[in-house]
Amino acid sequence: MELQKQLSRHDYGTGSRSKNNDTHTPEKEKYGPTSMSTASPRTNPIWAQRLRAGLPSNTSSGRKWELVTSRKTKKQAREETDISPRNLNTSAERRIIIERKNEKGLCPAPELVVAMNAALSKANAPAHIRIQKVEANKKGTVSACTGPKATGIIALNFKEALLKAARGVDNNIEQMKTNETWHKLKLHAVNLNRYYHSDNGEEVRERGRSHLKEDIENAYPN
Repeated sequence: MELQKQLSRHDYGTGSRSKNNDTHTPEKEKYGPTSMSTASPRTNPIWAQRLRAGLPSNTSSGRKWELVTSRKTKKQAREETDISPRNLNTSAERRIIIERKNEKGLCPAPELVVAMNAALSKANAPAHIRIQKVEANKKGTVSACTGPKATGIIALNFKEALLKAARGVDNNIEQMKTNETWHKLKLHAVNLNRYYHSDNGEEVRERGRSHLKEDIENAYPN
């Protein structure tokens, strides 16, 4: 009997705790609405927007805007007709770029040198116009280098013969062209609202150009 009473008390206590646990509901935290700040749209037009609207008229000089394209130097123009030997040619001037369909494909460089020089000899090219080497860089671009007294422009006076001979060795070759030298330029953003005032008079525009010149000289004193 004593054991049954203890078990009954134990069951009653457990049931009470279970009941309390079942009826307990944790209170959820409530959060107020969060406010998000939205950025105001940009009101000042940028250069791209002004460009789409059309370039401003060049009223200061009375001339229209011109599209600047690369032009041949006097030396390049002379080398297209005068194939006499040249001294002090740079390695860049002596290169001929060989364009291929598959740049990753194997390039038969030694065979190209032999075939191109044979074509130059057959075309009665002067002795100083010969291919010294053919090589490919890490990107797969293939170039031919002439001897020290010729340039790529001079050698390409015999382009038809060179191209035919090279294609006989490597059918991936599509074209040959002179090497182009690229110059690195640093471009900086210009605040048009500070320097450009199209709707104001000539005096205001001139003041903007004066500010631009002054700021450039202050930033780059040399």
